[in-house]
Amino acid sequence: MNSLNMDFRGGFLRILVVRDGSVRYSKLVKGFSIADMKSASEKLLSEIKEAGGKKGRVSIILPADIIKFKILQIPAMDIEDAKKLVRREISKELKGQKTVFGIKRLDKERVGKQDIIAEYAMTDDVVKYLNLLKACRIRPDIITTSLEGNYHLFNRLRPLTDGNEAVIEIGLNYIEIIVFNNGKLMDYKKTLMSPIDDAKFKSKDMTLEQIYKMKIYTIVDTLYNFVMESETGSPKEKLSKLWIGGLGSLAENITGYISDGLGISSDLLKPFGTAAEGSSAFSAIAGVSSILKTEQVINLFPEEMLDERTRLLRRALLAASLSFYVILLAGSYFILDRTEDELKLTYDRLKSDQATQAVRHKTEEVYSIGSDTYAKIISGSPGLYGIFRDIANLTPPGITLKSIQIEKAQDAINIKIDATIKYSDENIKNTVLSRYLTSLESSGKMRSIKPPEITILQTDIKKKEISVKTAYEVLR
Repeated sequence: MNSLNMDFRGGFLRILVVRDGSVRYSKLVKGFSIADMKSASEKLLSEIKEAGGKKGRVSIILPADIIKFKILQIPAMDIEDAKKLVRREISKELKGQKTVFGIKRLDKERVGKQDIIAEYAMTDDVVKYLNLLKACRIRPDIITTSLEGNYHLFNRLRPLTDGNEAVIEIGLNYIEIIVFNNGKLMDYKKTLMSPIDDAKFKSKDMTLEQIYKMKIYTIVDTLYNFVMESETGSPKEKLSKLWIGGLGSLAENITGYISDGLGISSDLLKPFGTAAEGSSAFSAIAGVSSILKTEQVINLFPEEMLDERTRLLRRALLAASLSFYVILLAGSYFILDRTEDELKLTYDRLKSDQATQAVRHKTEEVYSIGSDTYAKIISGSPGLYGIFRDIANLTPPGITLKSIQIEKAQDAINIKIDATIKYSDENIKNTVLSRYLTSLESSGKMRSIKPPEITILQTDIKKKEISVKTAYEVLR
């Protein structure tokens, strides 16, 4: 899946280009502002051209200062009903002003109740960024927030956690804290930090080192207050690990200061792999780039604009359909006659297959991999050629495919893959595993039908190996 991804937070522009599951381009542009729309659009257009232009899906993260959030405790109900209730609450608070919003569930244990995170923004603020992109001849597919990006990134890098682990997104004047436990979203908080004005402290004859220490102290103090508020003494609620991302993660030895100050192990969140310098600043936008079409996402695209897009699409489809029928009628009835003959042949073959199945009393066939069975498998499903090609092309380096099994049922074709990963470094293993678990679905031809089975095969400290068993349905 190809995508152009842009993050407009903190007075910076982060651009990330992903092609076929790999990062092809990333850049951090300092001092980006839409105060002067003409200048901003010229600058953005120049940066997009440098990045290779628009290819594939376009996703953006809105600035943190225009995104508000609240956590509501509501009765347990269907997510669509929850949206209606949250909409009323937000509308009541903002006295009917036009807003866009999205919600996510927190996985806290509540009897008959649920905790909902609602993120929302004023429609006029969002439209400013839509106008900026429109000036660059770009219409985004996803308009979302850093919470959504970090949520998807972390669940791909750390599907299994060691107790409660938190992603700490450090901005210039805020800290975002997202707590996870084995893929579940446990807690969320975004808190403002006291701004550190470099010019003010320089006027007091403070050295750069002293100013830097003041900034670090502000970060650690903000995190300390959150830890004290969130931990009530229950072992279940204690944090076992912190993963640091965002612009603040670029500060020298930031993980060391946080670990020492809080007594909690911390590490940088590196979406591009361990060797990529500064990739932790791109954590949220990297997560947004990995979102699949089938996944639920907070999309802050104004509804009236989505409706307009739908209407235009319907008109285009209608025009295309009318054109097709005009050409069909003008081209005589030969095509219709041939189509009718083909339909009869297909019907006769279908009846024959059904009769054969009834005689065999069999609804499912399982073929093991092997050159002698490929002809039989593909004869009835030529589309599998493309599936095998995608498996070969999309499987990332570091994965060894041990076996592929095809199950051919009446209404579906399922593929089971047994693979192994050999590794010596946990971070490398997590990165390879995350890429592998998302790579095949990115083709758009396969859909995961059950959670992966992950098993440790070797316990040797230097040479480790895990087994990964996955199952997919071939989409038609």
